[in-house]
Amino acid sequence: MRYFKILSLIAFSLIFLFLISIPVRNYLYRKSMSAGDNLLAERNYTLAFVKFEKAAVLRPSDDQAESRKKLAKDSAGDINDLRNFLSDRGEKDLLNSIEKADDKICDLETDQSLIKNNYDQIAKINLEFCSKNDPTSYAGWFLLGTADKNLSENTGIFKELKPNFRNQAETAFENAYLADPTKSDPIDFLLALYKIDGNSQRVAYWQRMQENLSKIQGK
Repeated sequence: MRYFKILSLIAFSLIFLFLISIPVRNYLYRKSMSAGDNLLAERNYTLAFVKFEKAAVLRPSDDQAESRKKLAKDSAGDINDLRNFLSDRGEKDLLNSIEKADDKICDLETDQSLIKNNYDQIAKINLEFCSKNDPTSYAGWFLLGTADKNLSENTGIFKELKPNFRNQAETAFENAYLADPTKSDPIDFLLALYKIDGNSQRVAYWQRMQENLSKIQGK
């Protein structure tokens, strides 16, 4: 009988603790979701994901937290996926920048400014159009490579996405070199990127290209 009373007391205590913890967990959930949304709007996808993951733990049956986790992953790969979210939040400046970048008018000066101010994802939208519209443009390819290279180094981008951005940067810099073989900057970046990849064959190739260019330029 005494053993049964002890078990009943323990069960009652656990239920009581669970019930009084509900308001606290709801508060922490809302706080985590709000913080995640703010970070997502700032394009800090990795930290936003951490906040949404915490919210999902606090409320396991909640679909919104899981949806936000997916949005953070998807938007890190393509900022266009963030459009509806930004519209719902009234983030007009960022949304307008994305829409302007996608208006099929090549604007390298604006793209360069975007890259300088850490808006590489937005610049990338317009630069992909520019490189397709004029495949012989050195500036278009070089800026596209720069944007992809920056994204591959961005702490707000998920680790598993970085090799893809690095590969895209390599392609863009190689096309920049083909557009103007007298420029050394694409070669310098290609050497650095292929060294990160551990691609010794491509490193050796671009080292030869670098040596040949130096001889031509009398360096």
